[in-house]
Amino acid sequence: MGPKPRMPESNDLFRQRLDELVNLSHPLVQLAQHIDWSVFEHGWVGFFPSHRGRPATRPRLVAGLLYLQHTFALSDEAVVWGWVENPYWQLFCGETWFQHQPPIDPSSLTRWRQRIGAEGMEWLLAQTIKAAASAKVIKQQYCAHDYRNLLQQFGMIASMSRKGDCYDNAPMESFWGILKTELVHHRRFKTRQQAIQEITEYIEIEVC
Repeated sequence: MGPKPRMPESNDLFRQRLDELVNLSHPLVQLAQHIDWSVFEHGWVGFFPSHRGRPATRPRLVAGLLYLQHTFALSDEAVVWGWVENPYWQLFCGETWFQHQPPIDPSSLTRWRQRIGAEGMEWLLAQTIKAAASAKVIKQQYCAHDYRNLLQQFGMIASMSRKGDCYDNAPMESFWGILKTELVHHRRFKTRQQAIQEITEYIEIEVC
């Protein structure tokens, strides 16, 4: 059984709602309002079954955490505990009231990344980039006239498609984020050679 859709929550006289606590002009708040979260609720429902009677994890929570983790280049543990401290992150992930406990065990994020897969992560990033452009919370700096003039002045070719879409690089950026999270951020390599060897093995064996 998948997660049940959240019903509108009534006001609580003893608690302040997150949307009354935060600045509604904050980029994350604006982004959350422009993302079609139902796409994740319907498209990812099969990845989040419930076991032993426990409530299933909400796809929006996982999608939000994975986006925050990728955006701020955080480890699993850091993004979960950052969520506990940050009302903007909680609102972004669909909470109504401020929560004081972690929403999931940090180690479960690795399992969900595996379930969703690389294509799912790329799709997640594409959805959020599309919403961010719609909400105008990211700058189209790669298509800006000043930027293009500088490229032309120095004889450089921009990394984008013929239609001027700088987000063609999004899948690759998503991959580097996953690699850093799963292999790099939680450990320290003894030598440069060890880092090169293990990263190469990750790319050639785990990915290919």
